[in-house]
Amino acid sequence: MLAEVMKFCNNYFVRSTEKLTLSFDSSTKTITSTINFAEKYIAGQYIKITDSFLNDSIYKIALISNNSMIVEEKLFDELNVECKLDGLALSRDFLLLVDKIKSDVDSDKYSDVSEIKRGDMTIKYGDRANSSWEEDYKKSLSPYIKVRVV
Repeated sequence: MLAEVMKFCNNYFVRSTEKLTLSFDSSTKTITSTINFAEKYIAGQYIKITDSFLNDSIYKIALISNNSMIVEEKLFDELNVECKLDGLALSRDFLLLVDKIKSDVDSDKYSDVSEIKRGDMTIKYGDRANSSWEEDYKKSLSPYIKVRVV
């Protein structure tokens, strides 16, 4: 959900960027660089990986060392891939708002159709085609939205 909200806002809160050769280990959830990281990263910080083959995504750092980090999310095995690593700086308020949006989405608040089954009969109701988390939270997210340049 975090990546979806960031994409909606056109804002990834990038604090730093490095181009590195990275390897990804799925069994240990470890990202390793061939050289030490130039930027400072901390446990709990979010990062964004791009230009990999299988691991382009946003990750939360669990543990960090000079040239490797363990993340909380699943990784796919890749070896020595030239990637871009962005260090992100997300505010607490933004993360709390994303948690609230995720809670609404997980509760099926935005399901298009709900149904009740009674024997061999099914009743469908609740068309919410005109409602979405994007519409409901647009005003709350407005301080974080960056203008798209076309």
